[in-house]
Amino acid sequence: MGLRNLLYSTFLSGVLAFNGCNKDSPVEPVNHAPVIEQIVASDYEPFTEERVSLECVASDEDDDNLIYDWRCDKGYFDFVDKRTANWYSPENVGVSHITAKVDDGKMGTDSHSLDLRVVSRFDTILVSEDAYVDRLNPNLNTQNSSYTKNGLNLYKDDEGISKEVYLKFNLDVIQMEIKSAKLRLVVKGLMTYPDVELSCDMHMSKGVWNENNLTWVNRPDYDITPIKRFLVPRLLNSSDPEIFYVEGLIDFVKSSMNNPSQNNGLVIKPIEQDIGKILCSKEGAIDTLKVVDYIPALIVEYE
Repeated sequence: MGLRNLLYSTFLSGVLAFNGCNKDSPVEPVNHAPVIEQIVASDYEPFTEERVSLECVASDEDDDNLIYDWRCDKGYFDFVDKRTANWYSPENVGVSHITAKVDDGKMGTDSHSLDLRVVSRFDTILVSEDAYVDRLNPNLNTQNSSYTKNGLNLYKDDEGISKEVYLKFNLDVIQMEIKSAKLRLVVKGLMTYPDVELSCDMHMSKGVWNENNLTWVNRPDYDITPIKRFLVPRLLNSSDPEIFYVEGLIDFVKSSMNNPSQNNGLVIKPIEQDIGKILCSKEGAIDTLKVVDYIPALIVEYE
């Protein structure tokens, strides 16, 4: 046998021997990474400071015990190492990012994120139109003058109501069921003294009106029965406006929403004689006082 054949025979024997030694060696199993299918939330548009139940729906082909880890950029969890978790939304509105990660302990991982839009439980609906009418100036439109910027006047003289206020709101922005509603007003000043509370009735307007042409002469009718009686408070400091609220207006809001053609707003009529108050108007709040929170508004609370 030549040297060349001898070397080849030796190499072939070595290969066969090596293969024979490994023929029965165990093969390491292939690990399959876990897969997160989805994150399920009890509410995808939670209110501020509300608890949301979350579940990470994940599977593992190897039936490994999975390790869970929850993370968020806002709010907080009560625990972060289980398949389910409770997340508490922050006090501010906006989008919060939730991330769940799973680990099978064998270098196999997966993660999935979910965005939750945190909304306010309360909505502030600013007045869309406001004006007052004056019996002593029956053709006066207060919107087309400096009158409304100075405020919305309420007064009852010895001959009856001489100044009454009209407010209208766009309720189309309400997209959820509401559980309460109140009116925010600001008493800005006094028309007459003494500085005492002024009792007023609030009625629903039965007719269409527009702030740009409303006068005493063409003012609309209103329901005879008032929907609310309330007090305009005395000013603690005559130089500083004071915010106050008229509660219990959910029926007015729901009725106006269910009958959009009859959403003609509110009429405020003073009861007490010879006591005058000046309420802040939207023009006065923006142009004169420059405080948005002084604009007349409906505050609605959602279910």
